[in-house]
Amino acid sequence: MIRRRRAAWARLAGPLVAVGVLAAGCGGGGSSSPFAGAFHAPSGYAAYHGSGYIVAMPAGYVAKRGTLSDQPPGSTVIEATRGGSAAAKTQSEILLLENPHLTMSLDQVVSNLTEADRTNTSVSNAQLSATKTTVPGAHDARIVTESYVAPDSPTNPTATRFERKWLMVLIKPGLLLDVVVANAPKLGGNIDANAVIDSFRLEQ
Repeated sequence: MIRRRRAAWARLAGPLVAVGVLAAGCGGGGSSSPFAGAFHAPSGYAAYHGSGYIVAMPAGYVAKRGTLSDQPPGSTVIEATRGGSAAAKTQSEILLLENPHLTMSLDQVVSNLTEADRTNTSVSNAQLSATKTTVPGAHDARIVTESYVAPDSPTNPTATRFERKWLMVLIKPGLLLDVVVANAPKLGGNIDANAVIDSFRLEQ
């Protein structure tokens, strides 16, 4: 189940918005930004307009307001899945997470997730990396990739590999936006994470 996460987090991106638990490999070298220039949706994708940003989603994906546990007050979650179906059925999802109360740097957020992966006994083969990038108009940004093996769901112990890739955008100090693409590829999850993430633009 795509939303399955560590014991303390019932859903995919809880650590991103709530306690900022994100991984190591933090920093990395700077890179030229793929997020500059005019927005362009790849073939087969449509534009989604969020609060001050635009991003491409696969055609047929339905975005709706959702919830995640342990979020600070004022946080918002937009969930997008194929046809609006449950992520457990589609085995892929896109989450757009906005936390207006981040109290740490992105490197600290990244460092926290690495520690969470290292100490979580419910997952194995966890691999995570983060690279510094530039989003025009933003204060700071990281591209994070993670994969891990875990039971498919609380009721299905079958070991399943989950993959997440996301863009962390510190729009301004204290305001974090995460664009998260999650797949269970062996179960048919196949969103092109790069197509989604590379399309992201802040609306100036």
